[in-house]
Amino acid sequence: MGKEELIHYCINNSQYINSRIDAVDFISEVLGLSKTELILMDNISNESTEKVKKVLAEFNTGKPVAKILNSVCFYGYNFYVNENVLTPRQDSEWIVFIADKIIRLGQKFEKDTIYKNIKVLDMCCGSGCLGLSIKKINEQINLTVADISEKALDVAKINSINLNVSAEFVQTDMFEKIEGKFNIIVSNPPYIRTGDIESLEIQVKNYDPLIALDGKEDGLYFYKLIANNVGKHLEDDGVLICEFGYDQAIKIKELFDKKFKDVKIYKDSGGNDRVVICKQLKGE
Repeated sequence: MGKEELIHYCINNSQYINSRIDAVDFISEVLGLSKTELILMDNISNESTEKVKKVLAEFNTGKPVAKILNSVCFYGYNFYVNENVLTPRQDSEWIVFIADKIIRLGQKFEKDTIYKNIKVLDMCCGSGCLGLSIKKINEQINLTVADISEKALDVAKINSINLNVSAEFVQTDMFEKIEGKFNIIVSNPPYIRTGDIESLEIQVKNYDPLIALDGKEDGLYFYKLIANNVGKHLEDDGVLICEFGYDQAIKIKELFDKKFKDVKIYKDSGGNDRVVICKQLKGE
């Protein structure tokens, strides 16, 4: 089938694909191609065409492509995902980028020394996409990934094997079983208000686990736990990097300002407040 014919087929046969851009994104994801690679193609093989049509039929039920294929590209790496973990989003790649920049610059904020024996904790790790990506590009770090869900940790372990990345895996309710201190703590905890979950897109509320979405009544439950416990587990010159909801920046900053001397908010690629970076702990 010709590429253009397949693009129009997807547009005409799915309520979720409403434009050429949507169709190109969908076909590229299904076939594991970049959008540039797809655009440069004239024809698509019969085998690939049938794969796109088969995935489209399941996609039309509301199931996201990543959960159909059990695979998603994150920070340039393929991650295995299933119903037990949140599907990694592109916005979360900012956390990896920032952590990598800190490590590569050897920046300890108060000292111009290169990090040695860097310890990184990925709290609420899910698929492990944050911590394992950081470790993949910085093999020298010591990585711990933690989650309350045993099934999520099973997924993270599969990804560590697939990526050939070593890590310590800890099943814990937040910091309950975490020992020692870390130079960098990253986290993308649940931050959706309980009352807002029902209004989420079907691709999210029906196919991402509730435990990875529900941030309790105000969406800030897990950030409060992090703020109250981070002092015990972060080196004095360490860095905390967290993702949060687009409308939570003011409350997030107020919360972490109580624990850190330096708190900054950064926007994602869509222009929404998305990541908080905290450094220089205040005295407890």
